[in-house]
Amino acid sequence: MNQLKRRINNIVKHDVFSSVSVLATGSALSKIAPMLMSPVIARLYSPTEFGIFASLLVWVKIFIPVGTGKLENTLVLEEDEIGAHYLLKIALLWGFVDCLIISLFFTLPISFDFMGLEAVPKSLLQWIPLTVLVCCYLQLFQFWFNRHKRYKLKSSIMIQASLVTPLTKVLYAFLILGSALGLVVGNFIGTLIPVLTLAWFYKKHTQELWKKTKLSKSAIKKYLSKYKDFPTFIAFTGLVNAAGTQALPFYLSKYHPTEVLGNYNLAMKMLVFPISIMATSYGEVFFQKISRTESDRKVLGKVYKSLLALGGILLIPVGVIYLWGEPIFSFVFGNEWLLAGKISAIISIALLFKFTVSTVSTALFRMGKTKWVSIWQFLYFAVTYFVLYFYRHSSIYHLLYAFVAVEITMYLAYLFTILYHARKLAKS
Repeated sequence: MNQLKRRINNIVKHDVFSSVSVLATGSALSKIAPMLMSPVIARLYSPTEFGIFASLLVWVKIFIPVGTGKLENTLVLEEDEIGAHYLLKIALLWGFVDCLIISLFFTLPISFDFMGLEAVPKSLLQWIPLTVLVCCYLQLFQFWFNRHKRYKLKSSIMIQASLVTPLTKVLYAFLILGSALGLVVGNFIGTLIPVLTLAWFYKKHTQELWKKTKLSKSAIKKYLSKYKDFPTFIAFTGLVNAAGTQALPFYLSKYHPTEVLGNYNLAMKMLVFPISIMATSYGEVFFQKISRTESDRKVLGKVYKSLLALGGILLIPVGVIYLWGEPIFSFVFGNEWLLAGKISAIISIALLFKFTVSTVSTALFRMGKTKWVSIWQFLYFAVTYFVLYFYRHSSIYHLLYAFVAVEITMYLAYLFTILYHARKLAKS
């Protein structure tokens, strides 16, 4: 018994456990307000309005990987502090230029029906580049504070900001009688506030280095050359991967009624809440730790431990949704959202595989196997769109089951790739 207590105390005192606990607590608290307000918001906005909002989010999520050239990852990898400052500034500039390009694209006098945006008013299209910009900047500052292990600061800011998004959506619905714009504006402001707050903390504590690291052509060329794989190869493959992950909502927006996509959007929102709390928090710490693991032989052990720990934890919320998703959604959100409950029960198993494997996939960066990440992302993109294409006109349930089959198959293949290279590295 004493030995068991000592082991438990050692685990609790371990810095990884402490860091994950801080991030997980902050992540959970930051999502409580949106969760509690979700039943209210679901009654203020119709499934169709949720569907319009989801149609915009499809392209926001596709554009985000190229929004900063994936340079946020270099903020953790770069050992020199001055170099990290340069990389942050380069990434901020990259994001601004990217936003301008996307904005100009949506001003073209063409139809955007081929993007599944038939139901979206043209007045909402410019919110896509604006949302991409704030989401990219949020990622940048999150990685920056991860670099310095400022987990408590980041968590507290995210908690404060989490109150803004649902309140904005509710106020908009009451004051302006509700529309999809309320969902869009609420999402944008809820992302903008933590960006501004984190940027203020960054500027406050790095004034001297901010002045020393003035951007120049030589500095930009130096660091983009050093990490050339990120804004080129990795960013492009990230774009492909994001497009792959948005295959299902794209087909829903293109070939099914808008309210179906709205139900899917609510189902994903409520599913991701319990699953992502631990997965995202653990993943951020895992990437930081695995990047600085000196011994190659320890990589495999860290991967195995993370798989078992995270998989066991995520199995609980997934099991609840799988067994009782339909009655839960019907009771909490009303009979209008019954389809969302059915969707959540079907895709919950797929999300278990996705979040667990994705969390440890950053080990491939540590092992210098980034090309394998890209290969898998291309295969995932091709297989997902190819399979779902044949089910695009089928019933929503046939399309969902096809999606789940593809997700499980592809992420098992991804896991095999990670373990294969980790074992190979441990033996070398």
